[in-house]
Amino acid sequence: MKLGVRTKSRTPKKMSATEGLCCCEYENLDGERSHILACCCDCEALDQIVDRCFKCEKIPDGMVQRFFDTLNDRCRFPGIFGKGAVRMNLDIFAPCCLVVASFSLMIYFFIKTKKSPSILRHGIKDATREKSSKHVSVNLENNTNDRVDDMLSKEIAEKDVTWVDSRPIKDGKLKIWCENCHFKKPARSGHCSICNACISVRDHHCVWIDCCIGSHNHRSFIIAMALFLFCGFYGFHLTMTTVCTPEMYFDWFLFPSDCRFLYIDFQTAVSFVAACYTLMASMLMLCNFIYQIVLISQNTTSQEFHQASRRGLRTKCFTVKNNIHNNGFIKNWIAFIFTRREDKGNIP
Repeated sequence: MKLGVRTKSRTPKKMSATEGLCCCEYENLDGERSHILACCCDCEALDQIVDRCFKCEKIPDGMVQRFFDTLNDRCRFPGIFGKGAVRMNLDIFAPCCLVVASFSLMIYFFIKTKKSPSILRHGIKDATREKSSKHVSVNLENNTNDRVDDMLSKEIAEKDVTWVDSRPIKDGKLKIWCENCHFKKPARSGHCSICNACISVRDHHCVWIDCCIGSHNHRSFIIAMALFLFCGFYGFHLTMTTVCTPEMYFDWFLFPSDCRFLYIDFQTAVSFVAACYTLMASMLMLCNFIYQIVLISQNTTSQEFHQASRRGLRTKCFTVKNNIHNNGFIKNWIAFIFTRREDKGNIP
């Protein structure tokens, strides 16, 4: 070493809290090193809020804000870039999780609707499929010509049918016997030419899932429709408030305001057009959903409403008269939610 030459100090450099973090570690709001597994531990703001709730004391706004800041800071996922755990933006993560969960439930209820047809009996052409179907509630019978003639002789004259019935009236008589299935159709049932089967409490045949809606799957179908509407309208709202400059109303609701720059770039334009198509599909579904709500409120099916329209029993556009199944708005909805829609009257 030469004399008169100053050498650099080799004292160790102090390591900051953010250096040397593993994929699951991070620096919290207090500048301390923490781990994502400890996200539910030692939350002073939450402890104070719960304590004040038990004491029936007022919770300051600052305490609530501190709790949400802590929650937002601890919502992280492991990082892969050597800078510790990455914070998740709750403003983006929470709506995405809500949409994904709602969409998954919608698919589940549509599948449940598809797998639970309310089939009473398949047509003669599909008699072999009936033997292996687990949804068929009535076995095949050996119907003789005498039995058919006997059933035809018991068909009720049109003038005696004073109630709303889902079964058609042909040649001045209420058709009780199904010629396709060789089966006496019970009240509120109907034959579907697409499914080639008689359906219990048939409402309609949904072409989108290729399945008849009846007593077994009507509830799941309504739930799937409601989830479709939620996903459609909420997704449209999220897209429009993202591609347009939003404004805050009532301190909590965002509404798109300035949409002049939608076609500046390709991604924004595609998002806007997709949102418009989503809105159109949601509006069409909303019309069908409102129609179903009106029918359920008076305990009527689409097929019964159609037959009532043909017989002149429709009043006030969407209501029917002489509906013996109508027990009032509240009782109709209680019956629809908690029981299957079956006929309990003395209708032939």
